[in-house]
Amino acid sequence: MPKYEQHLTPLNQEKTYVTPGRSLSHSTTLNTWKYANNNYHVEMQKTQKNLPSFGRNKEIAPESIFECFLIYEKPLKLAKWIRLGKWMSKAEVRVEETLDLKA
Repeated sequence: MPKYEQHLTPLNQEKTYVTPGRSLSHSTTLNTWKYANNNYHVEMQKTQKNLPSFGRNKEIAPESIFECFLIYEKPLKLAKWIRLGKWMSKAEVRVEETLDLKA
């Protein structure tokens, strides 16, 4: 669950803004998995008869590339690797300096 206020308030106080990300190139993978047989598992009363024994999830594939922009007053030190998304996947951060904008 995103916690925007908790995570972004410190950045806002430093007068830093992070734009939403966008995909430069990406693909997805579809993973199918079976539920394990848990004989020791105590099941509550069934609500339906046709329970699936498998699940699927669609994920962004490794090597996908996304970009976002940071607008800031003070220079920032960013980590080379961050954790990102629902599964807290490891993502590499590459920094490229752009124009020095003045108001």
